[in-house]
Amino acid sequence: MQDVKIDENEHKDFVWVSSEDALKMNLIEDEDYCIQQFSKAKNIGTQ
Repeated sequence: MQDVKIDENEHKDFVWVSSEDALKMNLIEDEDYCIQQFSKAKNIGTQ
């Protein structure tokens, strides 16, 4: 896995979490929709 590089002027930190855990977090507006759509697309490809 590659190192994560963040712009300290834009972000404070990062963390790798599952889709389920990410949906429990305080996210930017509509980010939950993006995570749900990605998770659905990922699951379709594995069936």
